[in-house]
Amino acid sequence: MDEIERIAFNNAGELFKGSVLHFKVNANNPSYHLLRVKEVVTEIARYDRDSWPSDEKWEDILPGWFIERIKSYDINEILSNSSVLWDYGSWLDAMKNRGWKWYSSNVFEGGFSIYLEAKEFPFSVNPLEYVIYESGVLLPNITFTEEF
Repeated sequence: MDEIERIAFNNAGELFKGSVLHFKVNANNPSYHLLRVKEVVTEIARYDRDSWPSDEKWEDILPGWFIERIKSYDINEILSNSSVLWDYGSWLDAMKNRGWKWYSSNVFEGGFSIYLEAKEFPFSVNPLEYVIYESGVLLPNITFTEEF
């Protein structure tokens, strides 16, 4: 099963042996937020480093709601909120070199979980945290853990 299939079909919190990266997210209407996250990651998963589109092409590939959000901030807002906000080009570069693959997710009462498989070290999960944030979840409701 490839990553796009796992995003679509591994929806029961399936686990694997290896380096597990886990986001636990508390949210009202968790199915809605997880669907938005999956919309973005599904598009990212269609490309590897060798076939990575230009920043301009990504504007047509990624969901409109996400492009509208990430491009709505000016540099001063990004610098003032550097622990939360991302510059569009920097976010794309980080996703290109993320070092993980989506493995599974699940929805539970009051939230959802995402399980990633670390493929490279170092890996970068902050760009995914940003997608979760832009789906409408506040940062204090997002927890990340690693299991090796």
